[in-house]
Amino acid sequence: MKATIKDIYLNPDEFIDKEVTIEGWIRTLRASNKFGFIEVNDGTYFSNLQVVFDEQMDNFKEISKF
Repeated sequence: MKATIKDIYLNPDEFIDKEVTIEGWIRTLRASNKFGFIEVNDGTYFSNLQVVFDEQMDNFKEISKF
C-alpha cells in the first residue's frame, strides 16, 4: 500500500499491521550493530516519519552505511 506521511499521521489506524510504501528523502540516519532509525520526510507533513530497521534484514549493512 502506498501512502504519504500526512496520510499516516492523520489516519494511523488504517496502517496498523500493514506493509506501507513511502517515498521521500532521508533527513537523518542513525545505526548501531543491531538496529537503526531513519527519519524520512516527503513534504506532505511537518513531522518526519521514523523507520526502524534491524539486523535481520538482508541488506542491513548496506542501509546502515547509507
